[in-house]
Amino acid sequence: MDYTRERYKEQLPAKALRPYVDCFWSSLAPAHIAPVTRRILPDGCIDFIFDLSPSSSCEGKVVGTMTRPLLFQITDSVCLVAVRFRPGGAAPFLNFAADEVTDLQCELPREWRMVRLSDRLRDETTLSGRIHQLESALLDRLAETLPVDKRVQIAISMIEQGHKRIGAIANEVGTSRQHLNRLFRQHVGVGAKCFGRVVRLQQLLAHVETTKQANWSFAALNVGYYDQAHMVTECRSLTGLTPTELAAR
Repeated sequence: MDYTRERYKEQLPAKALRPYVDCFWSSLAPAHIAPVTRRILPDGCIDFIFDLSPSSSCEGKVVGTMTRPLLFQITDSVCLVAVRFRPGGAAPFLNFAADEVTDLQCELPREWRMVRLSDRLRDETTLSGRIHQLESALLDRLAETLPVDKRVQIAISMIEQGHKRIGAIANEVGTSRQHLNRLFRQHVGVGAKCFGRVVRLQQLLAHVETTKQANWSFAALNVGYYDQAHMVTECRSLTGLTPTELAAR
């Protein structure tokens, strides 16, 4: 294994957390790593991130749902451990609406700081031990929370399956378009239409990664864009890059 490079890992959560949590992840980089900038793209998710690097005093932070790319520069040793929630899955673990942290990085809610989770993570010497601490804290909190709103869950699933008409989705879940958007902002961090744009972007990235093809007209239609021009406009808006530039990264 090359220990001169950044190492990134993901791990699935316990079964009870899977309706809420996409994965636990870690990113480790040695002090002598060459400086590198990572472009983190919108994915519709909220993360709780703990920076356990020797030089950090971070008590943990919430990284909100993104509508634009986040540039993360690595210039020194890095030790990050985090939980990535499924779209809408962070809501039961927050004490505020998800759109209050959209495109922001903020302190963890007070109840998370009170349990000294950062200290417990630092006391662990292995990645598995740190993930176990994160998982235990989430399971403890889960017992005190309400489930994700079923209307939001169904609407998210419909959008991920390719349904684009927000009004029709609202009718399906038994609410108005305006109220569905309020629910999305509260639980997901962005409105339903914006979430659909992020889903299409992620599907485009997955399509290109899977097919290894640069037939952009085919790719655009395959994931639900009106045409190639629509795809390029949306991609640049959400990532700052064209599809061709993204594929070359």
